[in-house]
Amino acid sequence: SEREYYHRYGLDAEKLAFAAPDAIVMHPGPMNRGVEIDGDLADDINRSVIQDQVEMGVAVRMACMDLLARNLRAERGAQDRGDDGVRGIAVEARSTERHGLPWRRCAIAHPTLVGGRST
Repeated sequence: SEREYYHRYGLDAEKLAFAAPDAIVMHPGPMNRGVEIDGDLADDINRSVIQDQVEMGVAVRMACMDLLARNLRAERGAQDRGDDGVRGIAVEARSTERHGLPWRRCAIAHPTLVGGRST
């Protein structure tokens, strides 16, 4: 049952007490509150980076889909033009500190922003 699963495997304050005091709580989402993780832990602004993970995950998936679509269009256009149609993508990673730990944020610039042509 869900209750038994949570009792055995779900992350709660009692289980988290065995972790290092500065351990962070992570989950890529979507999560089952009360089954996989206690809702209070998931929302704890001092220990949880789940919201950041989910936020960045959406941006990364959108960027990947955009990149795939652009490459597909470029490949189809290249077949018509007789060239390889590949353009560069600029990726910038910025390091900051979050919860006392290094934290990396990535930004992906479209080819139009780094001198390429839009297809």
